[in-house]
Amino acid sequence: FELLAVPDLGDEQWAASPYGLGSNAAPTVADKNRFANVPRAREDAVESSFRLLSTFLRRPFVATIAGELGPWSTAAALSTAARLNIPTLDADRVGRATPEATQDSVSTAGLSTVPLAAVTGFGDSLIIEKVASGSRVEDLLRAVSVASLGELGVTDAALSGRDARRPGVLVVGSLSHCENIGRACRRALATHTDPVEAVLRAGGGYRVFAGEVVD
Repeated sequence: FELLAVPDLGDEQWAASPYGLGSNAAPTVADKNRFANVPRAREDAVESSFRLLSTFLRRPFVATIAGELGPWSTAAALSTAARLNIPTLDADRVGRATPEATQDSVSTAGLSTVPLAAVTGFGDSLIIEKVASGSRVEDLLRAVSVASLGELGVTDAALSGRDARRPGVLVVGSLSHCENIGRACRRALATHTDPVEAVLRAGGGYRVFAGEVVD
């Protein structure tokens, strides 16, 4: 894994955001039976979507961008980059995890996240070039995810280095910030000191309350 600082991305170099998009709707027995005979794809859906968008735009992507600070999206950006031997930008598009794909800094900054590429766990692939409104990205992708038993790889928000450096487009330095917090926690545990205090210092946080989870 390699992090690339946003200022080090060249003006005409391009990066894009690969992530996985699931569904909170658990597949029903009928859904599972309906898709039981559909063969699964051998390739990783997220990586496939990254390659597909690069081909569609006729631009090589030199780095990935984490869609959010979340368990699937961040890991997908890092692992896709590692497999393709490219870095991940030290940034993301939210600064935290969010429940919807359209809650992100790129859209807030006035840039479009489409065209986008999506590939299902079955290997179906699609390009979305235009949406009626920003919220339609969420609506369309969730529907495809449900029809794919919750496994959908997406790549969107292709950005040039010039746009990536514009103030407010990305949450800059967020991955190294997370790295510092995790390192502080691990060191505290290894030295038998308070990991909560270590995390507060590393993250610039403060304690709201303390208690015991009873239920």
